[in-house]
Amino acid sequence: MIRVLIAFLVLFTYSDVRLRPESREQEATPNRHPNYVAKDVGALDALVRLGALYNQPIGIICRDSEIVSRKVSLTVAEASVEESMRAVMNLLPEYEWSEDNGVFVVRPKVLPRQTEEMLNVIIPHIFAENIDMDGLSSRLWMELQVQVDPESRSRGFLLHGHLQNYYELGKVDLTNVRIDEVLNEIVRRRKIAAWVMLPPPDSIKGASRERLWGIVTYAQPPRPLSELCCLQLQDLY
Repeated sequence: MIRVLIAFLVLFTYSDVRLRPESREQEATPNRHPNYVAKDVGALDALVRLGALYNQPIGIICRDSEIVSRKVSLTVAEASVEESMRAVMNLLPEYEWSEDNGVFVVRPKVLPRQTEEMLNVIIPHIFAENIDMDGLSSRLWMELQVQVDPESRSRGFLLHGHLQNYYELGKVDLTNVRIDEVLNEIVRRRKIAAWVMLPPPDSIKGASRERLWGIVTYAQPPRPLSELCCLQLQDLY
């Protein structure tokens, strides 16, 4: 009789835990989204902060310097990354955004002529093994220069690079790709980064990589764009 009573009490207690409404409610409660906050910061800074908050890779094509100088302020409470992105983009009517296999890409609705010309350049093949973000970005710039100036290959710049973490990205093998597609691949693999394409000079030929684009590595907690590596903001003024 005692054994039967003990078994009954154990069964009752187990059933009570399973059937409590508060227990079911706790199990069904999803993880809350973070609060996205930007207070009087440049629009470009706001986009990079968004990427850092959500660990969301982003690509940004700048139309002109206004994306840096225009100040924005907004708060989106418990927002998904898409909700926060839409809130920021509502403040940038000259721009639009889309998603490319996990990368959010922001671009002007009307591209500057030089930017469009550069994006139309096709890189026939880019291959690298055990390379980091900066190394692949440099390789991409070199391949771009070869396409716009074939004689540049003989001048030896292909030996240049600034490797920081040689085993960061692994093997890369891309064929017939645009500049933005390769940059997307870089931040897609790294995840905690954004690429920013600056308005290019009148001639791409001979222009430094830093004058064409930069790759920003996020910080946690998010910090101002001016404190992050590696984008030369002076080229936007």
